[in-house]
Amino acid sequence: MGLLYLTKDKRLYSVILIGIYAAGMVLFVFVKTAGMNEFVHLDEETRKAVWPMSVYTGIFIAIGFAYLDFTIFPRLQRFAFGKFILYKYTFISLVIVIVSISVFLVFTLFIVQNRNVDELMGQLAVYLTSGSFLSLFVYSMGFSIFMNMAKTVADYLGPKAITGALFGKYHRPVEEDLTFIFIDMSSSTQIAEQIGHLKYSHFVQKCFQILAESMVSYDAQVYQFVGDEAVLFWNSEKAKKSLAPIYLFYDFLDRLKKNETDFQEEFGMLPSFKASIHTGTVTATEIHTVKKDIVYHGDILNTCARILNHCDKVGKNLLVSVNVAEWITGNNTFYAEMIDSIFLKGKNEKTEIYYVEMLDKTFNSR
Repeated sequence: MGLLYLTKDKRLYSVILIGIYAAGMVLFVFVKTAGMNEFVHLDEETRKAVWPMSVYTGIFIAIGFAYLDFTIFPRLQRFAFGKFILYKYTFISLVIVIVSISVFLVFTLFIVQNRNVDELMGQLAVYLTSGSFLSLFVYSMGFSIFMNMAKTVADYLGPKAITGALFGKYHRPVEEDLTFIFIDMSSSTQIAEQIGHLKYSHFVQKCFQILAESMVSYDAQVYQFVGDEAVLFWNSEKAKKSLAPIYLFYDFLDRLKKNETDFQEEFGMLPSFKASIHTGTVTATEIHTVKKDIVYHGDILNTCARILNHCDKVGKNLLVSVNVAEWITGNNTFYAEMIDSIFLKGKNEKTEIYYVEMLDKTFNSR
């Protein structure tokens, strides 16, 4: 998910990636021309072509990497770590080499205008064995490794922790009005025993990859993943206006259903999930251990977790608090009805619990 999640959109992710790599290649040429004499032997016309050629190389390398991120790398995750790294950087190397050769040939043909095939192949051979190409390849690989590391950090910390660390927003406790959804897999223990723990881990991973698509569509932020449970949140004002938490859950179920064939073929079953939604004021603060993280404290989280535990008792897959149920009044897509009024553990007063059902059966995933 990572940078894709931070940008919310594949096209925006691609644009940002292209911009970063184009800037990286400009930096590379600047260092080469300013601090080294590697391009001095080139004629003036060719030297003029070096700058645009480098920028286009960066752009097409970025396009290639974006394609790998979206289509190839997810398929490689089923391999062992060693094979995954080998295949991943083999593909990255191929992209760098193919793009470098293609851009060189295009610029040599149409900018330098060398149309003699023998001379063109000779120039290509010289280019591929030159220090310029070697330094370009090493730089591109190093830059790619750096980008991959940055992307991995973004995956693990999440956007809120990153912005909090950069701007110091959560150095002291801050109160925020947030809406949380707890999403948990049903019958997870039985499933793990049935298919084995390694296969079960892949089962959960596949579910959360699908959940990530719904998260992007409905602008959810990740608080934490705990085993087979995900905790997501929104600013309450936005959640109330858009009903994003409810839409997200049904969107997630819809996406799972669309992938039923794949789940049946690979695992012999389709997963089912339950969820709870609650809203209110929590305290957010930054903690420093082996890494920085943002944690939330407050009764809202405890109540939401206990509402989730009530799903199995009443046989419903989505329960919400009265605060959230009030948002649905007058909505034509969803219907909320109080199902129980109970004492939740740790609370002195009864809590009204509502189940939410979808009225509009024409709902489709975004």
